[in-house]
Amino acid sequence: MVYKSQKQLTAIGWADSDSSNISATFFHEPSQTLCVRFKNGGLYSYMAPLDIYMGLVHAESMGKYLHNVVKSYPYTRWESEDSLLAYLNNV
Repeated sequence: MVYKSQKQLTAIGWADSDSSNISATFFHEPSQTLCVRFKNGGLYSYMAPLDIYMGLVHAESMGKYLHNVVKSYPYTRWESEDSLLAYLNNV
């Protein structure tokens, strides 16, 4: 899901994934932040533009695209969805 509004988020509208490793994705357009929730519980955000997010969600292999393209961008590992949500509302 791509979030375009400048209004505060009250929840992250995750888009589920068919990937064997990635559970869901989200893109926060105001901050150009690509968010990934992994099936093992890991939660990461990457400072990447919208075209990179679109490439990820349309990739034949999301895992390969994440490894080869997305991971080259600065990232943060989050302990909880609440902390990620607080960050997105303050950038």
